[in-house]
Amino acid sequence: MDRVIAQPRKRPSRLTLLLATALIVLDVTDAVLTFWATNKGLIYEGNPLIASIADTWAIIALKTIMALVIAFVLSYLDMRRPHKQRIIHNGFACMCMIEAVIMVQWCFTLPMIL
Repeated sequence: MDRVIAQPRKRPSRLTLLLATALIVLDVTDAVLTFWATNKGLIYEGNPLIASIADTWAIIALKTIMALVIAFVLSYLDMRRPHKQRIIHNGFACMCMIEAVIMVQWCFTLPMIL
């Protein structure tokens, strides 16, 4: 029996592009909100690795670069390994859900802070 192997695609799927865009938007929004709130003195960053740069523009740059790298790597894997597409989409979805939970926490805590 010959095993059918999926050939690499030239472009990522639409779902992959949608999930990558959602991940980048959520991550950058989280960075902007963190930057704004720490500069206003409303919150303190809980992550000790990020706390030293939370009130500078470096947090926005760092989180944007990290989101772009993750999105690029997962999109590349989606193109090169079409047979693993479900696993890659699940990875994107998990990262988007983590960012969404962070954003929901922001939305619920901001009225209490202000």
